[in-house]
Amino acid sequence: MGARLKANGLYEIVFGDLHIGTEQIEILNQKIIFVAHFFNFDTLPEEFKIKLHIFSDTQMKKYKEDNKIGFSQNLFSFTFDGDKICILDYEEIKNVISVDAYISLLVHEFVHVFQGYFSRIPPKKYVWLYEIVACYLSNQSNRIPKNFIKVTWEKFVTDFYSVEHCYTIAYMMGERIFDIFSKEEILNLIKAPQNYIDVLKDIYQKYF
Repeated sequence: MGARLKANGLYEIVFGDLHIGTEQIEILNQKIIFVAHFFNFDTLPEEFKIKLHIFSDTQMKKYKEDNKIGFSQNLFSFTFDGDKICILDYEEIKNVISVDAYISLLVHEFVHVFQGYFSRIPPKKYVWLYEIVACYLSNQSNRIPKNFIKVTWEKFVTDFYSVEHCYTIAYMMGERIFDIFSKEEILNLIKAPQNYIDVLKDIYQKYF
């Protein structure tokens, strides 16, 4: 199956198909263009085109095995090798999540790739910041339950995925950051997070 370029040539589907309907694909592409523009990308050079793989559950497992991928914080999707996004076919999970949530899941992964291209900082170094930006820009909003047990800043930044409601905290941190800082400041923060650690710690401790 040949590659099919989408969203101003920002990505190509190299395996599978998007089974979410023409209108939903257009919404997805507009959201991808929006987040690309946030990071000041209008298009991407050929060698940096994002490669989207849409798998069945069996195909996803085989892909992980073949590429020795022993992780996936999200059961449905992940970003791999800088420019590859893998996600389960919506037909496989449509009884579990809505099509809007599926689109947000895809946008989340695209944000990871754009942030990596923009900052040139490996995701593992600032996992928590990657997730803050991705959760917010993909609008994966949620609220922490009242019985939430507070987690220290140190744990949040050193062991993000073990934190209960980590994605919700990430989204809410994104709300605070995008409210406090201008776009230019946020891009500076993304490119040089070490210069903003104290400020981010203060924000986190004030709200969480």
